[in-house]
Amino acid sequence: MKSGDSESGKKLIYLIICIICIVYNVSPVDLVSDVIPVVGAIDDAAVTLIPLVMGYRGIAKSSALNY
Repeated sequence: MKSGDSESGKKLIYLIICIICIVYNVSPVDLVSDVIPVVGAIDDAAVTLIPLVMGYRGIAKSSALNY
């Protein structure tokens, strides 16, 4: 397996995770209902942060490899 194949696979997985997180935040179905004021918002924020953290780690790794 070439490194380009591995990189494109990682990008595809990241894209799928981003789509799942967007659909989760837009859909009316939640793990924790938004009726519960604080816990419902934390639930949505956690799902939103997952792709952001993954993207940040990917950018940090790729920029570290360039130096």
